[in-house]
Amino acid sequence: MDKKRKFGLTSNAAFIMTKIWKEQKSVFLLYIWTVPALILSRLADSFFAKYTVSAVSAGDIRFLLAVVLAFAAVKLLIDGGNVLSSTLLKTKNFRVRASFVKEFAAKYMSLPYEMIESEAGQDEAQRAKNQLFAMNYNSELCIETFPSLIVAVISGLLGVTVYAGIISMLNPFIIIALVVICVTSFMLQRHLSRFDHENKTEYIPIERKINYVSTEARNFSSVKDIRMYGISAWLNKIFEEQFGLWVKIWKRRSRLSACFTIITGTLNALFRLGVYVFLFIEYYRGEIDVSDFVLYFSVITGFNSWLNSLISDVEGLNRISYDIDDLHRFLTEGDKEPEESGIEETENAIVAEDLRFSYTSGTDEGKETKEVIRGMNFRIRDGEKIGIVGPNGSGKTTLVKLICGLYTPDSGKLTVCGRDTAKTSREEIYDLIAPVFQDVYMLPTTIERNIAMTPSPDRSKTDECIEKAGLSEKIGSLPEGAGTNIVKSVREDAVALSGGETQKLALARALYKGGRVLILDEPTAALDPLAESEMYRKYSELTEGVTSIFISHRLASTRFCDRIFLIDRGVIAEEGTHDELMAQGGKYATMFEVQSRYYKDGTEAET
Repeated sequence: MDKKRKFGLTSNAAFIMTKIWKEQKSVFLLYIWTVPALILSRLADSFFAKYTVSAVSAGDIRFLLAVVLAFAAVKLLIDGGNVLSSTLLKTKNFRVRASFVKEFAAKYMSLPYEMIESEAGQDEAQRAKNQLFAMNYNSELCIETFPSLIVAVISGLLGVTVYAGIISMLNPFIIIALVVICVTSFMLQRHLSRFDHENKTEYIPIERKINYVSTEARNFSSVKDIRMYGISAWLNKIFEEQFGLWVKIWKRRSRLSACFTIITGTLNALFRLGVYVFLFIEYYRGEIDVSDFVLYFSVITGFNSWLNSLISDVEGLNRISYDIDDLHRFLTEGDKEPEESGIEETENAIVAEDLRFSYTSGTDEGKETKEVIRGMNFRIRDGEKIGIVGPNGSGKTTLVKLICGLYTPDSGKLTVCGRDTAKTSREEIYDLIAPVFQDVYMLPTTIERNIAMTPSPDRSKTDECIEKAGLSEKIGSLPEGAGTNIVKSVREDAVALSGGETQKLALARALYKGGRVLILDEPTAALDPLAESEMYRKYSELTEGVTSIFISHRLASTRFCDRIFLIDRGVIAEEGTHDELMAQGGKYATMFEVQSRYYKDGTEAET
């Protein structure tokens, strides 16, 4: 997703420097020292050469000794300070970067679910992350290089001013020639920076695919399938193809860079040759002596170096600002905090009015939109048990994510316990709902913490939920009981739970959280129909009086519900109790009969 640059150089500089000031104020003092130290060090080199030649030409040993000692003292002070400053900056810049990493992690965990799920959102997060962990083409870590370049630009401006004043006493036309050469170099570097920025959209998706293959190859839950199905060669091929595309971009950039380097190198070589000729003529005419020859040549080449560095640093600052823009946008923009909607007193737990939602995929150049929920209307009363069934892809899971506050409706209205999901903070909606999803997320910590989802669980409440969920026997057989660690891919002392035990742990988690609405989004899909039906009835019994939504593609599993919604193509096609829907003889009845026939034959039909 190629977003246009939003923040300017000044805004990005203020963003980074404000963060540095907040985290490490002493860094500013170190940067302030760097500016005069760099200029004085270079001037000392130039004047040392002049006075050394002058002393040698005059045969004045005492003056020569004084020059050498003075130079040594100045360089020792400056270079020693620079070494100390550089060492301290490395340590302190690491702390600044660590604070950015912490802020990035906190922001990522609070992102809207639809942003994390979308390709565009992943690209945006990856671009921001690159500024914290990845190096760019010049092996620069942007958030550390950016402030250094700001200081370098300030030093360059002062250096150019001082050196220009010295050269102007000899011949001001030399300055004009240098400016022409440096502007040419600046334009070439600007073109290279534009190339980097324009190709970012191309290489970020490639980089994400490379990272995916690399990660899955090490993923504990994936290695079995990779080995048993022999897909390592396939994954290697994908990796090689994507890496090849990345290398192709890098080669184009390298060729462009090499061409520009040759041009600027040739111009600088011709300039140096011209300076030699000019100074030799001035010396031959008696306008300058040998020591002046040495001084002016050093100052002229030094001015050339200052000006080239200044232009390069300005362009580098501008180039990195484009990268910093990604981090700046990611950390400072995001969900606008919803306005307070108030709470409507109602007997209805969940109400949908002309609810609509669409998925958008692709880039700005080729976006595709698919409407999944199409003007849905329904009311679910407090304490009611609702079954949601329908063919795969009909919109069941999308509806659940809307109710949970993970998605925001495109239009229409959806209220949960009297709160409009589009106008209420996501956290407030999350607090109302206890979901159990098909893929149960487990933390690499103890069982009791996984149930309570907090580092300090209420032990008596945890034990009660374990008992209700039917996990007591399993946990009682473990040496550490509820204090046993799980997720073996992270912890060596962890135990592995079976699929059924994992589902029971998910039930215990939902019971512990409580909430006013319980949602089960096909958490038992991996179980056989009878086991799923039994599990759903257990959930129903344990949550008596709680508004509950049971989603399944197996129609028999939700027969006990007060009402059943049959969703088809984003709308509620049929609604009623199991007996009512069977009596209607519509799609629900047809699907139920088909599934029943397959179940009796020992096979399961896919609806």
